[in-house]
Amino acid sequence: MMKKPKHTDFKEIGPYLRALRKFHQERDRYSFTQLRVAEKCGLDNAQFISNIERGVDMPTPKMAVILSDLYEIDAKIVFEFLKAYKLSRLNQQFEAETRALRESKNES
Repeated sequence: MMKKPKHTDFKEIGPYLRALRKFHQERDRYSFTQLRVAEKCGLDNAQFISNIERGVDMPTPKMAVILSDLYEIDAKIVFEFLKAYKLSRLNQQFEAETRALRESKNES
């Protein structure tokens, strides 16, 4: 099929999910449009799916399970991306808080 991306770079999940959707769309054009995938995920429109595929947003854990089932991949693949994303965000927050604390100490 297609090469599985490295889950350490969470930005690769969007293009990977898009490629999976397009792969399935070749067999079933109607069921794998962004709108149909969004509806299967319980969404009213395709914007969030578009955002995920462009790397702007990440799927929720519930959506990760639905997408994994829909695209016939192991859910752990998507969850590894979610973990990498959350860890990256946590690291950014930690660094920002550390900088803010140091700056406030220097001002005192």
